[in-house]
Amino acid sequence: MLRFLKNIACCLLLAAIPAITQAQQKITGKVTGGSDHQPVAGASVTIKGTNTGTRTDNNGVFTVNAFNGATIVISAVGFATIERVVGTDD
Repeated sequence: MLRFLKNIACCLLLAAIPAITQAQQKITGKVTGGSDHQPVAGASVTIKGTNTGTRTDNNGVFTVNAFNGATIVISAVGFATIERVVGTDD
């Protein structure tokens, strides 16, 4: 019986490894717009498919937690909405 419990514990640990290795990371960025690349204050920055999000500060800077491969959606009044994938150089 003890051996069975050890095997179950080992399987549970192995099943948890993907969740452990795919930890959220802090994403910090700056939203700028227009031909003069001025900061966009109050832009919405959300993680697509979740309720996680924030707004840019007066300097256009934001910080949000996201998993690698998540899509960040940035939108602001008067600007086109853009999407960027976490972990790409785009």
